[in-house]
Amino acid sequence: MERRRFGRTEHRSAVAIFGAAALWEVEQAEADAVMERVIAAGVNHLDVAPQYGLAEERLGPWLARERDRFFVGCKTMGRTKADAAWDLRRSLELLRTDHLDLYQLHAITSLGELDLVTGPGGALEALTEAREAGVTRWLGITGHGVDAPAVFRPFDRPETIQPAVDFTLSLEGVTGICTAGDTRVLPMVLDACERFTPMPAEERERLIEDGAARFTPLFG
Repeated sequence: MERRRFGRTEHRSAVAIFGAAALWEVEQAEADAVMERVIAAGVNHLDVAPQYGLAEERLGPWLARERDRFFVGCKTMGRTKADAAWDLRRSLELLRTDHLDLYQLHAITSLGELDLVTGPGGALEALTEAREAGVTRWLGITGHGVDAPAVFRPFDRPETIQPAVDFTLSLEGVTGICTAGDTRVLPMVLDACERFTPMPAEERERLIEDGAARFTPLFG
């Protein structure tokens, strides 16, 4: 699977970044099967958060023995220094590791929240201290500010997933995609990433026009 430099880090991430939300409520045996498939596909970057159900707990046994295989990104919804520090300690415990590669402020949805986390006593202070202590190498931020439509169905067939993956990975500046939070769809997304073929600009334009006519935009 193709690898690309991840942001300003020196890490070259597989274009499929494993979205561990897929492990939300699965038993360990199913999580183990998923992780074996993820590793077989060449995925070397995990994305997880405390809000992803059982994901941290299910990843723990794998990171305990496979930590060097993965770039691990985790997140906190804490908005104060104390809450973010508590989240970090808990995540490290569940993930069975003593360090992360990336720790992010999760789901900042307004300028008010941004001011809160970056102000005195805000969560950013905990993240900065964690980086200074060597507990994480990189810091980041994620934003979620738009509700999905009331009825939302993901692409769930290879013939629709492949062009979507080819479209996304052909855009300038895209490192990779976070894989589906659904263990049934996940193998098809991994296969599509392994088969990725750059999509010409004119074909991307055609898909945009076709999609505008057929689908309700997820992000407004």
